[in-house]
Amino acid sequence: MSDSVTCPICGAPAVEIAYGYPSLELFDAADRGEVVLGGCVIGDFSPTHMCTNEGQHEFTP
Repeated sequence: MSDSVTCPICGAPAVEIAYGYPSLELFDAADRGEVVLGGCVIGDFSPTHMCTNEGQHEFTP
């Protein structure tokens, strides 16, 4: 998981977006704010990160 990516829009720290069917460990990581669950459908232009700011900007660094 990333630990030094910042949002290009607001400068807030960002976490990775995990796609696919999550494991129990991934659910726990999402509860801790270490990752965002992105659902099971991923496309060519799906973002890879989301900022921790309230605006929750999605982006790909």
